[in-house]
Amino acid sequence: MEKPYLMIRDAPGSRPDQMAFVQELERRGFPGVWAPSRGDNVALLLAILDRTERIQVGTGIAHIYLRHPQLMAQAGSLIEELHPGRLLLGLGVSHQPIHAALGLSVGRPLADMREYVAGMRAGTEGGPTPRLVLATLRRRMTALSAEIAEGALWANGLRSHMASSLAGVPPDRREGFFLGNVIPTAVEDDRAAALAAARELLRIYFGLPYYQAYFEEAGYHDEVVAARAAIASGGGEALLAAISERFIADSCLVGTASEVREQAEAWADEGVALVIAPPVGDPAGVERALAAFE
Repeated sequence: MEKPYLMIRDAPGSRPDQMAFVQELERRGFPGVWAPSRGDNVALLLAILDRTERIQVGTGIAHIYLRHPQLMAQAGSLIEELHPGRLLLGLGVSHQPIHAALGLSVGRPLADMREYVAGMRAGTEGGPTPRLVLATLRRRMTALSAEIAEGALWANGLRSHMASSLAGVPPDRREGFFLGNVIPTAVEDDRAAALAAARELLRIYFGLPYYQAYFEEAGYHDEVVAARAAIASGGGEALLAAISERFIADSCLVGTASEVREQAEAWADEGVALVIAPPVGDPAGVERALAAFE
């Protein structure tokens, strides 16, 4: 099994340490890192590329409503010219609560994404272009990624539902097409601690409408109903309790190092590259997750 990618975090004051950390990942043979949607992840990844030699980088995601498609195209083209083949430019529509918080007025996700990518393709002015990867959850966005992009990226994808999801990518498009999943990862000898860490990583997603619809589609109606009730009454421990162990087993890598490797092998059998996402603010947890794959 190939080593996974790692979802890195970005925060002011931590960037020099982050650069050194990614250089260490490269020395240790990890294939690449993905940056979350907060902040200017395109600038962050260019800084990483300038300080490394072969590691791949990806945006998970670059928010399409925050950057004009022509500007996104020019940024991607610049990076592709300087670091050929090393950027996976992940594009996504984000979520309605985030749009509301930022005061954004948005349209329909599929139509907006199609128009955005068309605008990017027209804005490169003949220059090189990185591979485009669309953030997806449900089948229509997956099918769109197969039509207009070079990859698809899930975050918290469900293994039991992945075969249905991947049906949106025709077999003749699979060659060279990136398929990835950002997966919460908690490597702990104490199973209760691993499950608690996984629930914390999943908490925010149970409050997002897109995710609720996806989870229900995949057969987790009871969990979504319980999460909605918990949120209506203030969230807290009731929301965490709504996230069943069955759901965690389907969506995360949890347990001892050997258990996590076994779960990752099952994901590899689905044909999906993993982007592991250990608990935030836990350097020891990150190191345990990396060591599990060495």
